[in-house]
Amino acid sequence: MPLGTILLALAVTSLWGFSFVVISYAFEAFPPILLSFFRVTAASLPILVLIRPPRIPLGHFIALSLLLAVVQQICMFVGIDLGVPGGIASVLVQSQVFFTTALAYVVLKERPVAIQYIGIAVAAGGMAVIAISLPSGGSLLGFIAVLGCAASWGVSNIIFKLIKTVDLIRLLAWCHLPAVPINFALSYAMEGGPLVIDRLISADATHYLAAIFLGLISSTIGYLIWSTLMRRHSATLIAPFSLLIPIFGMTFMAVLRGEEFGTLRLIGALGVMAGLALCVFRLRRVARAPASELTLPEAVTMVRPIQPER
Repeated sequence: MPLGTILLALAVTSLWGFSFVVISYAFEAFPPILLSFFRVTAASLPILVLIRPPRIPLGHFIALSLLLAVVQQICMFVGIDLGVPGGIASVLVQSQVFFTTALAYVVLKERPVAIQYIGIAVAAGGMAVIAISLPSGGSLLGFIAVLGCAASWGVSNIIFKLIKTVDLIRLLAWCHLPAVPINFALSYAMEGGPLVIDRLISADATHYLAAIFLGLISSTIGYLIWSTLMRRHSATLIAPFSLLIPIFGMTFMAVLRGEEFGTLRLIGALGVMAGLALCVFRLRRVARAPASELTLPEAVTMVRPIQPER
């Protein structure tokens, strides 16, 4: 693999891992749904250039908009706000691989191989260990919310597979646009209108920049790089780099935000990542398509979904 490809893959996975640090900082000023509003707003900004909307079925477009830019975003931010450490969240959200595998079996009739069943079992054990290590109450609810984020991500993968679009950036930008007023309305209704207005006024410029970073840099630029790598190289070479995201996430959170994991959570995290590795490296059994013919949705449906938005 060319050195430039390796460096780009490391750059984008470290960017997505670092996004969890930015999320924790943005929470100092914004409640979770309001932060989701700012993120989807920033992620929709490319439509100022990509004016022509994507040509996909309306039902698929609505489903992607709700899943990617409403459910996924809000579940992630609410989960972290309820007490799931950002580093642990970066591990749990990768369980989207298992949701994608299960849905691909039901919807697309893509039968998993034996090693994937083993990987799912190992990762499920790791997630159970993490759940046990979390305090009761808020953190457990947050744990469920983060898994909801992963589940919505998995469903989105299947939709991307069905529509077979290759114009990823245009589609992502337009899918975020309808979610902008939805996120704001939910924030205003559920987080309290006066509180929302007060937070908007009291937040400083760095908090707004953090929200813009999450939507425009982490999401749009990050996925532009990732999709380019997926299209130019075999998925078997690029996809395993996604396993570095939780490693970067946990490391950045520990170093920059002082997050402590404890032995039990680290064991659980390692279990999840080991299970992910068994599923991801199953790709070596998949027939290789020429890089020029491999679209991102086709590749990531096997390994990693389209958004994090972290």
